[in-house]
Amino acid sequence: MKDDKLDQLARIWGMSVELMLKTYQSDSLVPGICMNEGCDFATEVEPDTRASWCEECRNRTVTSALVLAGRI
Repeated sequence: MKDDKLDQLARIWGMSVELMLKTYQSDSLVPGICMNEGCDFATEVEPDTRASWCEECRNRTVTSALVLAGRI
């Protein structure tokens, strides 16, 4: 599921996974996505985020791209 969410997040941001990770590898805010199945809420989060607030699901289910990719 992590790989699917990472691919989905890259599509939302309009780039490949590789480019997204390279672009945001040292930024203070990075793309993040809700991990609930069927939810595609995406936002910017801190790089080490594992449980940020999802505005759609109303839960702490948003994870950063860098965590999903195993970079953090």
